[in-house]
Amino acid sequence: MVAVTEEAKLNLRKDYWAAKFPSQMPLNNLTGNDIYGSTQTLPHQPPVQYRIKFIKFVIKKLETSDDCSEELTEKWYETLEELSGAPVQQEPFYRLYAIAEMETPIKIYEDEKAFVSEGSTGFITWRASLELAKWISIDQLATMNGNCCWAFELGCGTGLLALAIMTKFPHLSKFFATDVHQGVLARCGQNISANQLSHKIDTSTLDWVQDEEKFSNMCQHAVDNFRQPGILLGADVIFDISVIPFLRRIIENFFSFEPLGRAYFSCAIRNQDTFDEFQRHIKESRLHIEILHNWGNEESNGVIFEVQKYLST
Repeated sequence: MVAVTEEAKLNLRKDYWAAKFPSQMPLNNLTGNDIYGSTQTLPHQPPVQYRIKFIKFVIKKLETSDDCSEELTEKWYETLEELSGAPVQQEPFYRLYAIAEMETPIKIYEDEKAFVSEGSTGFITWRASLELAKWISIDQLATMNGNCCWAFELGCGTGLLALAIMTKFPHLSKFFATDVHQGVLARCGQNISANQLSHKIDTSTLDWVQDEEKFSNMCQHAVDNFRQPGILLGADVIFDISVIPFLRRIIENFFSFEPLGRAYFSCAIRNQDTFDEFQRHIKESRLHIEILHNWGNEESNGVIFEVQKYLST
């Protein structure tokens, strides 16, 4: 019997901690420790419902294999029995995100499902953030490795985008992660610490309606302290027509400090009229908007776009 390779164990563990089913299933001598890393009593395991489905998936693969012992299968049945009696709770857990060609996955402590918690939906990573992180990491290497020194994110949520950017591009001097919700910022700070990037990422509350002067001061600080231009980022920030005028002012403000800066956004298209209204505001500001990438499918789709300042010649 050929033992499971360490690479196969690592890939399987990544799938487990990302709360998804594995694309490949190494079976020989596979044990729970190969998946959990140590023991099933580790804190912040994926949700019970997922773990039960995952183990059933493993058992099914084992039972249809000609190269696995009954003893190994029985051990998995014992694990399943233990879990079946566990209480079902909607608790946050650590999910691993493997982005682009990063050697180390991003560890994010987040809620299992999207719902309003403490008046915010920022306690889960939304797809728009993941898509923007992947796109920048793969398609914007020249921009990020060249004429870019710092980054500013509007609505940082769990912190995935900030962590992905600073992991992929460690040469950046600073990342400013902002959100309007104190609880979300606390969760973001927890994830920054878990990924050991507290020295590179600053978190701060920012209300687009009330904190325009605060945003200006933060931009001025960055311009004064870092030689190269910065980049403005946002994922799923165009969620309601009422916020668009204030978002427009923030973007205008950024380019008043950084005329050579870049601004990239990822947006799920839930309402085309809302996105069209945003584009109208951007054009009124004498800014240019360009769609760079489409993501998703018929059920859930979105775009990644850039906003630039028209420069006089």
